[in-house]
Amino acid sequence: GTTSPIELNNTNESLHNLPILSHIPIEEEKIAKMNLAALKKELKARGQPVYGKKAVLMERLKGTLTTKMPVRTIAKNKNKKTSQSNKQRSKKINGVGDYFSKFARWKELVPMDANVEEPTNPTFSCARAPTIEAKNAEFVPVKHDFDVNFDIDPFLGTVEQFEFTRLGSIKKDKNNKAKTTTKKRERGTVDQKMMNKLKLSPNTTPSEYMDVFFPLKKNIRSNRNKEEFSFELCAKWTNTKAIIAGAHGSCYPDYKPFTKNKLWQHCGLYILNGLAPFPRVEYKFKSQVNNEVHGNDVVNNYFGTNAACCHKHFKYFFAVQDPLIETPDRKKYPNWKIRLLLKWMMRIFMLMWSV
Repeated sequence: GTTSPIELNNTNESLHNLPILSHIPIEEEKIAKMNLAALKKELKARGQPVYGKKAVLMERLKGTLTTKMPVRTIAKNKNKKTSQSNKQRSKKINGVGDYFSKFARWKELVPMDANVEEPTNPTFSCARAPTIEAKNAEFVPVKHDFDVNFDIDPFLGTVEQFEFTRLGSIKKDKNNKAKTTTKKRERGTVDQKMMNKLKLSPNTTPSEYMDVFFPLKKNIRSNRNKEEFSFELCAKWTNTKAIIAGAHGSCYPDYKPFTKNKLWQHCGLYILNGLAPFPRVEYKFKSQVNNEVHGNDVVNNYFGTNAACCHKHFKYFFAVQDPLIETPDRKKYPNWKIRLLLKWMMRIFMLMWSV
């Protein structure tokens, strides 16, 4: 049958309860003495059907022994306390029950004797493999094909997509909700169930999307009741960092504690800078009357007076990590200062995107 790889991680702990596939021979004299229950047990261990009379089961078992059908056994775990967790982990590692056959095994593929002719591309001269240096680009290694066919199950993934009118607008039902239709999924797309759970729709405003990916208030979404990234948490750490640095003293006499909304505004300013780049962020704090080229009336109204000084303090003290925690080795945690934000972005992006 088709073979499939079994993925293992590097920990010895994950090797417990993994299926061990190996051929176990049985002598014909022993088969002749087996009762019906013993025959069914041996056939079941080899993934064979167990219906039929005793003579039929014997012939079936002899056939599996002739073809050296492997027996699936389980490695025993000496630690009884972690046996259940290891069992769940091993199922996740080897994919048994969800992706691969219970009796899938490694099989070495033997290449054919004939060489495969190298394809030519006039628009791409001196093509070479990544493992071959540029100076040896003219060297073309011999390639072989394999005379093996794999049966792949048809892709049955579907996705909910919005229905559009001829003018490009989304169709609405009598309750003014967007109409959707189920189609075969050809590429990755947004997870509609997650969109509904977070109450996102085509009418959602950019600030509401911002609140999903960069939450403003306290953010606890995991089952472990652990607080995730939020601007409320960043405000706490930013003010703590400022106190440690001696804010309100002689160094930063004009410092005022940041609120979560204020941090949100300053980070949004950099998003605006990405959409409409300008030489210095501080120029946007001025009105268009004072600076016709780089000034921005919206930013000026939102940030108010003394915005440039406040933004300077933002750049000094903004923290996405608890400043009271000792900074670990950079080789182990190269992104420590923004690690919480990166973890949250990876988590929410995976939840929102369906592949």
